[in-house]
Amino acid sequence: LVFLGDVFFALGNYDEAGIQYANALKLDAKSAGGLIGEAMILAAEGKDDEAEQVFEYAMGLNPESSIIWLARGNHLRSSREFSEAADAYRRAVELGDAFTPLGQQFAANVRLISSLIDSRRLDEAGEHLRQFDVRYPGHPVSEFLRGQLALAEGDFDTAQLVMQGYLSKYPRDSRGEAVLGAINFSQENLRQAELHLLTAVRAGAGGDATRRLLAETQLRLRKPEDALQVLRSGGALDPSDFMDMVLLGRAEIAAGDTDAAIRHFEQSAAISPENLAVNLALAAAYLKGDRAEDAVDLLSSLPVEPGSEFRRQSMLIVALLRQGERDKAIAESDRLLAQNETHAVAYLIAGALRELIGEDEAARS
Repeated sequence: LVFLGDVFFALGNYDEAGIQYANALKLDAKSAGGLIGEAMILAAEGKDDEAEQVFEYAMGLNPESSIIWLARGNHLRSSREFSEAADAYRRAVELGDAFTPLGQQFAANVRLISSLIDSRRLDEAGEHLRQFDVRYPGHPVSEFLRGQLALAEGDFDTAQLVMQGYLSKYPRDSRGEAVLGAINFSQENLRQAELHLLTAVRAGAGGDATRRLLAETQLRLRKPEDALQVLRSGGALDPSDFMDMVLLGRAEIAAGDTDAAIRHFEQSAAISPENLAVNLALAAAYLKGDRAEDAVDLLSSLPVEPGSEFRRQSMLIVALLRQGERDKAIAESDRLLAQNETHAVAYLIAGALRELIGEDEAARS
């Protein structure tokens, strides 16, 4: 019954899968497979809190069950809670015994290392990778993980050599193409990155992260139309994901569709109102779209953040000037200069402003 539920779940028929899992639980109320199935359905329906409650209940009934910890790790990983997922996978590995299926043991070890890399627990990832090499000597997945770890550690040359070697042996592995594309991007080898990332995205490998990285690569290569095609293909855009909306807005700005970009930046700001980078991108789009009043209102309302204050003030000066508020623009320029007396760009901005308003002597000084 659990197996049949898993088949229906894989087919996306959650109603029928739920019936099979429920029937399994009627026969055995402690059925790990039945409880995991019910949790997976809840997670697939976006009910993460309820899914977590089922996992907690299942672990209470089966505290020594490796498969429940593995399934919980999968759930946490899909929710991008990588550190918590790593802890769950570690427990799954610890609870494995002679009766644990080999595929389950292998999956727990691989996902433990991947989650440690994704959560930046790199020393632990390296240690578990060494243990993996001992347990599964010469396995190709070990080489793949070694390339991922080198990338995370910033050792791009080693990462490139490892992944090139891996792909020479397994040229059809699109996940390897995704990782090599990320390595090339980090090396600023954008044309090569685009080639590998395109291969990965067309094969459906790497998920949203690879798709976004490809779009970012194409934007840096000044190919906004290609970036828009990648972002819009396959209905993959998530209107509730501010990162998707920001990237889409940037591509639209570069492609000359300022009105559409403003709509998506506003959507991003509504989703993540405290994100300063999103608000600054929206303000820049307002300026591009000749909406100086909206830009002034937004920029004036943003909090002072040392890392981005220079940009905020610079845009505010431009917006005030476009709005016809010459005196306010000068006052903001003087404030910027007073706060950045040793910053050459502050003098450049002040000089450009004075030149724009016809004060050539002040501009020259």
